[in-house]
Amino acid sequence: MEQQRDQETGLPNLEYLTEYMQRMHIPSGTSAALALIEVQDIQTPRIPTIVNISRKLLDYRKEKGNKCTKVARVDGRDCFALVYSGIKEAQELNKKFEDLEQSVEGMRFDGSGNCVPEGAYSVGVKAVADLYDRNSHQLAHAYIESVVNRLDQA
Repeated sequence: MEQQRDQETGLPNLEYLTEYMQRMHIPSGTSAALALIEVQDIQTPRIPTIVNISRKLLDYRKEKGNKCTKVARVDGRDCFALVYSGIKEAQELNKKFEDLEQSVEGMRFDGSGNCVPEGAYSVGVKAVADLYDRNSHQLAHAYIESVVNRLDQA
């Protein structure tokens, strides 16, 4: 099988994640796609990248009024998942995250399903992605790490 991780960054490679999204029946090109935060250069040193991710996450939430942003702490790393409501596949995926709440230490949610931003961004974050909207002719793929195996086992 092709190597699943980029040797330089340690992040899952695009081919593996594309296959993963298909396996999870996440329709790329729709708002149901598992989407995280676009990072211009995934080889940027960790700390500047984290600042960039957190800023974009908060800006995107403000712009879209999104109520389904999750921040999960998995294996000591903060992983971001942006899941839209109102789409069956996204709701199912969202449920998988909720089902993990008891088994994954430090899931950071408030009562409304929003993430709790304070202290939620660490150097260990391992999730970045391009937001995708087929209607705007962009290409969507997610970079997800740590959460992948746990979702498969959920």
